[in-house]
Amino acid sequence: MRGFKVAQPHERALDALGLRKELGAFYTPPWMVEVILDHALEPVLDGLADPLTISVCDPACGAGVFLIGAARRIARRAGVSVGQAVDRCVLGVDLDPAALELARAMLCEAGAIQPQLCHTNGVAYPPVGIDVFIGNPPFRNVIERTSPSATRSNYPILGGTADLAFEFVAMASGHVKAGGRVGFVLPRAFLGATSSARLRASLHPRMIVLPTSARHFAGAAVFVALVVTGDKGSCLVAAGDSQGELQWREVKERDDNWWRLLHQMPPTAGGHRLDARFEVHTSLIAGEAYEIRDRIRENGSGMKLVTTGLIEPKDCLWGVQPCRFLGATYRKPTVDLGGISVALDRRVKRARRPKILVAGLSTRIEAFLDPKGETFGAVSTYTICHPEDDQLALEALLDHILSKEVTQRFRSELGASAMGGGSITLTKRFLQELSLPPAD
Repeated sequence: MRGFKVAQPHERALDALGLRKELGAFYTPPWMVEVILDHALEPVLDGLADPLTISVCDPACGAGVFLIGAARRIARRAGVSVGQAVDRCVLGVDLDPAALELARAMLCEAGAIQPQLCHTNGVAYPPVGIDVFIGNPPFRNVIERTSPSATRSNYPILGGTADLAFEFVAMASGHVKAGGRVGFVLPRAFLGATSSARLRASLHPRMIVLPTSARHFAGAAVFVALVVTGDKGSCLVAAGDSQGELQWREVKERDDNWWRLLHQMPPTAGGHRLDARFEVHTSLIAGEAYEIRDRIRENGSGMKLVTTGLIEPKDCLWGVQPCRFLGATYRKPTVDLGGISVALDRRVKRARRPKILVAGLSTRIEAFLDPKGETFGAVSTYTICHPEDDQLALEALLDHILSKEVTQRFRSELGASAMGGGSITLTKRFLQELSLPPAD
């Protein structure tokens, strides 16, 4: 696809200026463009008597690869030139003026006289009257942003940790015409992230493709999902790294966890929820981590500080392998917890009880039992206590949450958050809602 080849020199120029990551300018491989057009554009065209009445928008169009692909399909349907389809049917929006000029040049080369291209923020100033939104919006998570999104208040349906790409989904879903479709390349985490759960619950997935490699974008290792939403109906799903690899199957929409939808995992069922019998707590939040930073001592007399990387199934590696905490390395970190804030003191009292300490980032569930309350979990760990400090009940629970069944559910429900190395972010909600085995 010529648009992709045109985009590559622009990517290299942005790299030289150090701007590509800031702009989220990682252009889309041609096969992903074609798959999205197949499932977002074509079904809407099928319902129109005149293909030239369709309106198609890429709200972060870059060099225009989605626009030219859409115009070619519209032109073929209508029996007109590609240039005519461009001028009448497609709209491109982007914040990068250089990328827009590339898009303009490519669209004009295809015969367009006056392509509709707008230099603005597509999330802040959403276009109206659009039948199909398509594209690959910029990915920028909370950590990567230098400041909070100026447009987040426009999309209260999203949680505070939502990626910028999720805002594009919220924008497009709120402005697409009835009967229209939205098709985007998105961070894989969108499928199961808590921050996008309410948005997903308001939408109907019609296609989800899961590329298995993270190496489709030059200069970035990122797992993505190709997602098309529209009217209520069954959803086609597939996985693969090229159009020819995709083996399609049809699934029925079930709940707001679209990662589970792909993996055919039934909703949690069985006995009581875990939080009906046990207490589930976040061990430490970020602000409190800074409160204890100056209280950490190497092999002191305080509680043993345990990071998520020190937690193994039924084992704690404190004192066995080093760990990192707020930029410093320790082998036997302890925390002096005298004279602390009221909120932190509540966590300390809880940590001194018999408990299970659970890793918040791993490839499978990892947890160990601390029967004497000697350890204090760092950020990204969870603490599970029994209301009556019943150690036997905690031991039975530990066996359950380390079982193959729970690990399978962990991967099927939360695997969308997997990083490049395969580590998955555990959520408090997952633990709370976990079904316990029926009582004997």
